[in-house]
Amino acid sequence: MGPVKVSLPRDCAGWVAAGHTIESIQCDLGTATTADVRRHMLARLTFLESFLDHPGVRRLLAMWGKRTGLTEVADALRQQVAKEVQSAHPTVSLQTRRLAESFKSHYDATDPVPLVNDAIAFILSFGSPRRGPRADEPVLVWPWLAVDLVASFQERVLAMTGRPAENQFRPPLAPEASFKTEPNESYPAMMYRLSRFYDEQMYGYHKLRGKIPAKTAADIIKHARWFYRIEVWGEPLIGIAQEEGRNMQVVQRRLDTIRRLFDLSPYSLR
Repeated sequence: MGPVKVSLPRDCAGWVAAGHTIESIQCDLGTATTADVRRHMLARLTFLESFLDHPGVRRLLAMWGKRTGLTEVADALRQQVAKEVQSAHPTVSLQTRRLAESFKSHYDATDPVPLVNDAIAFILSFGSPRRGPRADEPVLVWPWLAVDLVASFQERVLAMTGRPAENQFRPPLAPEASFKTEPNESYPAMMYRLSRFYDEQMYGYHKLRGKIPAKTAADIIKHARWFYRIEVWGEPLIGIAQEEGRNMQVVQRRLDTIRRLFDLSPYSLR
């Protein structure tokens, strides 16, 4: 008997009203074994890296940036910092400090609930690209994916202000690993903590990857990319089967394995 599934409303405010937190929905994998948690996180990260390049996701993140005003203030701060660096200014100017605090105020004031709701509607718009009885059912039914999209947006906005671009968003391994701003924290202090946070995340992921056998990890990465190509982008299953020299039944079993890993979360939008 599998874990008990919790069907969540398609409204983030409803999650909170029911006593759930965004962090627990993002990170809770129920009674999964340690080995399965590692496999889930690797499959999830691989899928997310592909999904963030989807044209619809890029439009969604751009819309959020404009609606929240974060893109405008982050870009203004980035340009001001670049100007100071170019002029070799010995101290931080008043203009830079004002822009930094304006950015942090916008960032702190951004309510994630409506963004998560947008993400829910977006991921549920993906029906099965393959014909059959499931053709009208959504294929992306995991609330953690909606939350991951919002967290990715927040990371990209932070990156616009000058944080190294190679530090990419990675789903937290536990709720307490999620980054949050602190009351009365200055922008420089926030960015310092953020840098430490991403260093710790990077270390954690290297450690996680090292605990998965190399062949298993390579297979998970390959099959999570198949999942994206087939279930999201709509490539025919037979095309990947021919590309890999496999029969379609083998490819389908690999897709089912990735779905099983994603389904380790006890929460669903069905």
